[in-house]
Amino acid sequence: MKKLYFLFIILTSSQIFSQTTPTYSVDVEYYRFSNGCNNSNVPAQTRKTCDANTTSWNLKNGSTTIATENISLSPVTNTYSIPLLSSYSLSAQVFCSCSGGVPSVPYYVCSESATQTILANGYTYNSVTTNAYGIERSIMSGGYAGGFSIGPSTQVCIGTVIVKNFRPNGITISKVNPSVPAEYIAGQQVDFFAVTPGPTGTRFPDVAYHWQYSLDNKVTWIDAPVSMSNRPNPSFSIKDLLGEIDHVNHFGPIDFRLGYNDRAFTDPYRIMYKPGTVLVKDRTFENPNCYEDDVKNLVVYFDRKLETGETLSILHIVPYPKPAQVTPMLVQPEVTALTYDADTKWYKYKFNIPAGTNLENRYYVIEYQSSVNGAPRGTLAMGEPFLYEAPTPVKFIIQPLTHPSCNNDLVEVKMNVMGGTGTYRFYVDNTLITPTPTKEGDGFYHIRNLNPNAENIIKVTDSKDCIEKNI
Repeated sequence: MKKLYFLFIILTSSQIFSQTTPTYSVDVEYYRFSNGCNNSNVPAQTRKTCDANTTSWNLKNGSTTIATENISLSPVTNTYSIPLLSSYSLSAQVFCSCSGGVPSVPYYVCSESATQTILANGYTYNSVTTNAYGIERSIMSGGYAGGFSIGPSTQVCIGTVIVKNFRPNGITISKVNPSVPAEYIAGQQVDFFAVTPGPTGTRFPDVAYHWQYSLDNKVTWIDAPVSMSNRPNPSFSIKDLLGEIDHVNHFGPIDFRLGYNDRAFTDPYRIMYKPGTVLVKDRTFENPNCYEDDVKNLVVYFDRKLETGETLSILHIVPYPKPAQVTPMLVQPEVTALTYDADTKWYKYKFNIPAGTNLENRYYVIEYQSSVNGAPRGTLAMGEPFLYEAPTPVKFIIQPLTHPSCNNDLVEVKMNVMGGTGTYRFYVDNTLITPTPTKEGDGFYHIRNLNPNAENIIKVTDSKDCIEKNI
């Protein structure tokens, strides 16, 4: 019973150790050369015997061996689980003992070794540190962390040993409250995070927490922006991640994981992305007809009516793209009901636009948030951006009068007209001139057959009846 009890303690302790010690998986590729260069100091008659030597590599933490293997002529790549450390000592060595021969010779011992320190960023070899390779680059690329024969400066006659493809083990993804479904509405910050095995505060290098997401059921993985990645606790909303406009195209499942390219460091973690409010299906916007006129009309169409207790507590427009500091415009009072539109089969709301409302020339988008019984829900900026363009003013400049010359004492005026829609109508004393004057070869519009002794009122409008002034 004592032996069984002792064995139970050993197994339990081993399990606890394995659960609380973060590890990497690494690949080690190794093979030795066959030219016997390690035997250069051995008498010629014994070199054949010395070729049958022992060649090996060791990966250590200080003096503690983490992994070791003998090196054969045939290339081998094995995977090892090694503890999380900031650096590792990699050595390769050959040992051979030689005796015998004809005539008999004394017993010889020959050996050769090389040692390299693999760092977080780079490695040290022969007292020279280079930032090539290293643990973090290997995590990111799956490539070399260090080794021998990885470049001209690391050639050794012992053979080739390459440590590569560092990847963290045991990281999982969880929520702050895992009992609550992983559902997020538009504008809500995600609260899932990467759980690192081991004591509190234990962490792999930041580059190990490289977030990826998939919008197509884990077929394609997309890197999250650097500003949202390289940390265990991501800080973003799905709207931040996918963009103000595109995020509304991806309601439904979205998968997350840690990893690079096709190298996954965790299992996928699925969330459900929901709007949390009504969705904009369309909008109609009418620019003012004339310079300094008010905004005419803005109607937004939603996919459904408001539910019981649901209101649009925020409804306005903002510039697109939305700047960091912005003042909302066309701010609406709380909306408690939408109007059914029989033509579109959607529910609409017509903006209340006060007289004297003008906007800057730029694109805008509708932004809104709903509340259910006073509790805020999803915040959305939705619908195709619309362009506000203030009409240019209609202006005309009358050139000096042409004096009559033997033509029934009649005169003409010529004028430069600009702005508006570019298509103009001309009036004299409120009578439309027909046919409509057109710009002539001198670049001016001409009105002819005017009485030089009369006081005429000339008016010019564009195709929308916009006018600048009377003369």
